[in-house]
Amino acid sequence: MIEPGFFRTEFLAGGSLGRVRREIADYAATVGAVREFADGHDGAQPGDPKQLAQVILEVAAAERPPERVPIDADAFARVEAKNAAVAAELAAWREVAAVRGFAG
Repeated sequence: MIEPGFFRTEFLAGGSLGRVRREIADYAATVGAVREFADGHDGAQPGDPKQLAQVILEVAAAERPPERVPIDADAFARVEAKNAAVAAELAAWREVAAVRGFAG
C-alpha cells in the first residue's frame, strides 16, 4: 500500500475536488477546514511527483516489497502518530482484555 504525503499534483485543485453549492455553517470546523486547507495548499505541496514515481517503481520492483510504504516526511509522521495512538489504546485496554483471557 503506497501512502504518499503531499506532492505537487492537481489533487487539491478545484476541479479535482467535489464542492457543494451550499456551505453549512455547522460543518465549518470539519468540511470547511478541509476545504480551506486544500485552497491554501494547492500547488504548494512539498513533494516532487517525479521522485514519488521513482519510489513507486523501486517498491514495485522489490523482491519482497513492504506491505505499507509511507512516502515523504508528512506521510511518515501521520503513520507514526496513528501507530502511537493504537499502541496507547492497546496498553490502556490490555488489563481489561487480559482479565477475560484474551490478551495474555
